[in-house]
Amino acid sequence: MEVLYTAESNKNFASLWFKENKTPWNSDLDCGRVLHEALGNEVRCSNSAWQEGDEGPAWTKLIRGIEKDLDWD
Repeated sequence: MEVLYTAESNKNFASLWFKENKTPWNSDLDCGRVLHEALGNEVRCSNSAWQEGDEGPAWTKLIRGIEKDLDWD
């Protein structure tokens, strides 16, 4: 499986992208939850099948065990 990692994607954030949907998680949010718990760091991830131009918060911020909708704008 091809995985793309960019260490400094946006300010203080890295980007992790699974090019194919062959992961053990049902969604990006499920993966984000596992990463957040394992790393103990803030994680921001897609919470749906988001595409550029979609309206509304399609992102979730996980920080200190709390999940919040996030608008990147």
